[in-house]
Amino acid sequence: MSQPMPIKLSGELVEEARHSAKLFRRSITGQIEHWAALGRVIESQMPGDAVVRLLERMGGTMRIGRVAETEQRKEVASVLVEFLTQSTEVPDNSWLDELSARGVPLYGTTAAEPAKIVKREPVTALQKAAD
Repeated sequence: MSQPMPIKLSGELVEEARHSAKLFRRSITGQIEHWAALGRVIESQMPGDAVVRLLERMGGTMRIGRVAETEQRKEVASVLVEFLTQSTEVPDNSWLDELSARGVPLYGTTAAEPAKIVKREPVTALQKAAD
């Protein structure tokens, strides 16, 4: 494991992380690392041009304080829908298995209730071996 390294973060990001960390019972560091992991996963699944289109629509950057704004969420959703409807490849979902194996809580929908987001329990190595 690498040594911890101090970095400068905006006060806005730290305050948003503090709020989310309380909700999800994580440390502030854990919350920021969680967001970073999610960002890496999403970016790795999207071609560069989709990320560029998304950033162009956001004015070149995505600010943490604007993430919850309705207009920004609509723009992000629009780019993601474009990407998903244009994609002809079978997506590589191995990252979901990796996150689950690490015990990261996953959320998604079920066929029975497609409009309801539910927490999915992590898959254990024993469950994976049984499949």
